[in-house]
Amino acid sequence: MFQADKLIGTLSFFEEEPRVAHLTAFVIHQSFQRMGLGKELVKFLVADLHQQGYLKLHVDTRAEAKIFYQKCGFPVVEGPILNKKLKIIK
Repeated sequence: MFQADKLIGTLSFFEEEPRVAHLTAFVIHQSFQRMGLGKELVKFLVADLHQQGYLKLHVDTRAEAKIFYQKCGFPVVEGPILNKKLKIIK
């Protein structure tokens, strides 16, 4: 994610199994946090994965970030591990 040619956020994922992605890294520059940009970036990733045919996105996170992912629509599966099923739209 860029703002005025400056990198302010990034994320990465890998294919954990067919049609299941796993978020491995997610960072928003400290100066740009709490502006809704992180939520926007996660929303973009979910939409892009859905378009590519993925059905799930797994997220392992610190306890401190659990609320952020819940606000993005990820339910708590067990402990601080979150999982979001992507809706299939036909």
